[in-house]
Amino acid sequence: RNIYYNNGGTMQASGNTGIGDNLFQMTNGGTMQGANNGAFGYNIYNLSKANAQFTGSNNVGIGQNSFNLNNGDITGSNNVGIGFGQFNPYNGNVAGSNNMGIGRASLYAHSGNIAGSDNMGIGFNSIYVSSGNLGGNNNAGIGNRSISVNSGNLSGDNNMGIGDSSIQVSNGDLSGQHNIALGYSSMYSNGDLSGNYNIAIGPGALRGGSSG
Repeated sequence: RNIYYNNGGTMQASGNTGIGDNLFQMTNGGTMQGANNGAFGYNIYNLSKANAQFTGSNNVGIGQNSFNLNNGDITGSNNVGIGFGQFNPYNGNVAGSNNMGIGRASLYAHSGNIAGSDNMGIGFNSIYVSSGNLGGNNNAGIGNRSISVNSGNLSGDNNMGIGDSSIQVSNGDLSGQHNIALGYSSMYSNGDLSGNYNIAIGPGALRGGSSG
């Protein structure tokens, strides 16, 4: 029930599939042109912005509360969210493509845009930005809070974090590239993490202070 609702807008899409409840909802109008998107579960693809644009195609949401935008558009394609709260910018757009989030609130930017592409986050808050933009590309985070930024932007590319809190920035930007961290809290930084081509192996390895 409650599948495909557009309040005063235009539905021009084709090939979309919804199974569940409260799916493909555009509560303040807009245009839905995206094709071949799938929603399986509850509360997926809900856009609240006035005159919202849903032009992304080939996205899949499985679970609950994914691809929900309070004030933004979905223009990215080929994204997959499995779990709870994937691809949910509270005040931004989903423009990136070819991303995959599995878990709870992975591939997530609370108050910014999700513009990065080719990222993979597996685990709670992996590939995650609390207050800022998620613009990095080709990053892989496996483990809770891996490749995550609490207050800042995630713009670095080609990073890989495996283990809880690996490549995590508590207060600053993550702009470093080509870094690899294996182990709990490895390459964790209290400030900006801007270094490149670093390798950290083991719990707490290359754990930074005021900057990474």
